[in-house]
Amino acid sequence: MKSKTKKSAKKYPLLQYIKERNREAEDTIRMYAALETHIKELRALREVGAKETLDRCRAGTILESIVQLFWDKTDLPLTLPYWFGLGVLGGILTQAGKQILYGDQAIDPNLWVLILAESGMGKTWTLNRIKKLTDGGVLLNQAGYRTKPALIHDLVQYPEMSRSVLCVDEMAQTIKLFRKETGADLKEALLMSYDGYLASTTKKDGRVEVPDIALSILATTVLSTFARSITDEDTMDGFLQRFLMVKANDTERNMKNWPYLITESDTAGIQQQFREWRDRIAEIGTFTLTASAHNLWTTWYQKHFSADLESYYKRYLWSTLKLAAIFHTLGPTVDGQIDTDDMGYAIRALDNSLESLYDIMDRHLNFSRAEQQVQTIRGHLERYPDRTSREILQSLKLSKGELVTALKILRDRGQVTEGVYHRLVK
Repeated sequence: MKSKTKKSAKKYPLLQYIKERNREAEDTIRMYAALETHIKELRALREVGAKETLDRCRAGTILESIVQLFWDKTDLPLTLPYWFGLGVLGGILTQAGKQILYGDQAIDPNLWVLILAESGMGKTWTLNRIKKLTDGGVLLNQAGYRTKPALIHDLVQYPEMSRSVLCVDEMAQTIKLFRKETGADLKEALLMSYDGYLASTTKKDGRVEVPDIALSILATTVLSTFARSITDEDTMDGFLQRFLMVKANDTERNMKNWPYLITESDTAGIQQQFREWRDRIAEIGTFTLTASAHNLWTTWYQKHFSADLESYYKRYLWSTLKLAAIFHTLGPTVDGQIDTDDMGYAIRALDNSLESLYDIMDRHLNFSRAEQQVQTIRGHLERYPDRTSREILQSLKLSKGELVTALKILRDRGQVTEGVYHRLVK
């Protein structure tokens, strides 16, 4: 007799799902629409290619040296060493206790980065290679946790791990684990850690707390697996929003006729750069923003983002600040004063992540379907402005939840009036 299999999770139409969730879910679909205009503008300004990744590095810096090494010695997408390099540098700064002062807040420069690439594109190999390039200067945690108690145990037993770089291989599998009871606890722990505090209560250990936690996360996953296994709930619940998502494009580089041959003579200079960089950052107490850098930062955000995108707005705002601090340490003068050049490099890095995010949402997570549905409803309202919600539902074969969510999105964009919105959702 065949064994019974668990029924698959109920699949909600995307807009219906958003209606049943929270503000973060609504922000996600609005973020897709907001990105469309920004990415079109961005792509109109420059060419896409591997050379652009090198241009996003500061000339003569350790980050440029890392990316150049991979350009010269491999055919791997340069997105990999660029973002792994930034994540490692941010992790080292965090481990050294460096913070960014902004108002009355002290912000750690740790990053959460998720790189999506197809199998065989050298994700793990690249990370391990960069670890060697740091000459032992970064604390990587590659334990591969599956439960909250296991994570907390290590953080309590080894306090230095609370500021380590947590490496997560195959993030899609980890997200699938989150749907199980034990995995849900692990997800909760990681979300708590994002906000700088972690606690747990068990019968065995009682109350256990990990204060002042600042994990960096460098996660990878196979793009095709990610797209197949991620549900609407996974994209909407706020966990993935906390990551800078970057797609490593396999067409970015041409295949070359050599194995990945990186020798000690190739890396000795970069290891020396790391040692010199660590000496430079030792002199920094805290990072602060110059007035001009603050103006550039806020002006850019006001142009491309809306405060209505609250969950995304805040997280990307802080990520840009963290990136600016990292790029400051790569600048000609390292005094802790983040200037416009530092912020400019940070914005270019974030644009790279936003472009990847839009591409992932559009091509792989089918957010275009939801946006098309929103526009269909908008067009219907323009053609038939006096129709009731019941008539719209019958004509377009929608659920009430889909209609309400679409109307809320259109109202927030200023594409339907408050009067129309309230008439149709009552």
